[in-house]
Amino acid sequence: MTNRLIGDARPTYLYDIGVDQSVAQSIVTGALKDLGWPLRVRVETSKRRTKRRHGTYFHRTRTILLYPIGMNVGTVIHELSHVWGHGHGKVFKDAHRKLLKMWE
Repeated sequence: MTNRLIGDARPTYLYDIGVDQSVAQSIVTGALKDLGWPLRVRVETSKRRTKRRHGTYFHRTRTILLYPIGMNVGTVIHELSHVWGHGHGKVFKDAHRKLLKMWE
């Protein structure tokens, strides 16, 4: 297990920490509460196997969908960051960094 940064500055060790749907929901609810955001974001899982997509965030329904390969803390934090920013621009990256600091 390494603690180096990959892709969009995601620490790789977070992708080694597996979660199930209830743990993922607790992470999301706790993070939003700690940040003072009164939003409710739902977490759902899919049995669909994908090669590249680990998760998806749906803005309209405020739902994070996790695929089997994305059942880990890193994907939950990544998808939760999309609450603040579509795509992977500055707003997303700022939110992502803030959420990652909560895991340090």
